[in-house]
Amino acid sequence: MHHPGNDTMINRLAALLLSIFALSSTALAHFENEQIWLIDHTNSRLYRIDIETGTVFQPLDASDGLNGPGAIGFSLHGHIIVANFNDNMVFEFEPDLASEVVLTSADGISGPFGGNGIIIGPGHGDVYISNTLTNEVLKFTEDYDFEEVVLGPADGLVNAAAMTFLPDGDLLVANKGGSGEIFHVTEDGVVTVYTTLVGINPAAMVTRNNGDVYLASDVGAIYRMIGGDPLNMVQLANLNTVVSDQALSFNADYSKLYHVAAVNGSFRSIDPDSGALTFVATVSGNPSAMIVVGSHYPHGTFVNFGEALAGTGGELPTLEGHGEPRIGEPATVEIENFVGGTQVFVFISTTAAESTLFGGEFHIVLGPGATFIELPLGGTPGAAGAGELSLPFLMPNIPSIVGVKFYLQALGVDPAAPFGVSMTDCLTMYVGE
Repeated sequence: MHHPGNDTMINRLAALLLSIFALSSTALAHFENEQIWLIDHTNSRLYRIDIETGTVFQPLDASDGLNGPGAIGFSLHGHIIVANFNDNMVFEFEPDLASEVVLTSADGISGPFGGNGIIIGPGHGDVYISNTLTNEVLKFTEDYDFEEVVLGPADGLVNAAAMTFLPDGDLLVANKGGSGEIFHVTEDGVVTVYTTLVGINPAAMVTRNNGDVYLASDVGAIYRMIGGDPLNMVQLANLNTVVSDQALSFNADYSKLYHVAAVNGSFRSIDPDSGALTFVATVSGNPSAMIVVGSHYPHGTFVNFGEALAGTGGELPTLEGHGEPRIGEPATVEIENFVGGTQVFVFISTTAAESTLFGGEFHIVLGPGATFIELPLGGTPGAAGAGELSLPFLMPNIPSIVGVKFYLQALGVDPAAPFGVSMTDCLTMYVGE
């Protein structure tokens, strides 16, 4: 229900939003889009590259628990996951780089390794880890509870150094050191051979937002499966390295493909269409795997990031997605924990950038491709945390939106908040097939 007493606050909010760019300032409180993180297995280090300057930083080393790190990924909660090959310890690092051990050999971890040896599953944030010493791919829930062995020796797996998800949610696993197979695993767990590579030993593999699959061999040859079709595979580039570990990852908008080879530490940007190469930096040591913030989640996934701004009673409003956002499929967005009976503005954009607004974080870029809707919330008027609304929807069956990222954030009228506003963190909706 709309409350007339809120009209002044709503008008004030709308007016302030029009001047968002004048009021906002850059904030750096989290892992940011385009941040590039690499691990060095040989020297037990974690690096970060500034893509604008080519500067290489070394934030973590053995003193932080790294012990022959073999794989790196990103959790659904926005934390870096690093798995040690030497002692089978799996750490989760928060933005301030404080760490927590989340898995050990007692959980079945045995020699985790690979250019894409840790990846996150679509929809629910399941964690997939390549065990090289047991020739297995293990699946854990987002809370690190063991679920199943996805692929193993009985399937012919030797080393799952390269894993990626297709837009439809199926998993591809390239068999490094095997007979050239790329295995295809459906969401129901059915395993088939997707294709067999001839003369190519795969070390890394990633999927572009348009469905193209890119593969790096262990000697630095880069291949592109156009549309994910193994019968339409072309060589995109050749880095001419000797046999070594390789890593691939896209930038946040999928316009650049990044590559690094452990043998020489040369970090390059590759045009994913033409194969044109740009040298960026040399990373000391032997960088063997990487992630790039903003491109690490698969199609058909909801991801929250950032921090909410508290309202009445110190309650933190939430905006969460449920289900898998795939074309033609149902999903739901839940708004909760606002003050009861208030009005909220839900902003939607195809572009995100963190700024400070009303004392909180605002991630939506207003302009072309952005809009907002005003909605009344239920709950006892004025009651802390009582304002909520469920928004079920059917994702349009439009193939052109597969691979598109939509960013959503909700702001609510809240007279008890310092600026008369509370807001959620930001929700990314990455559309799947």
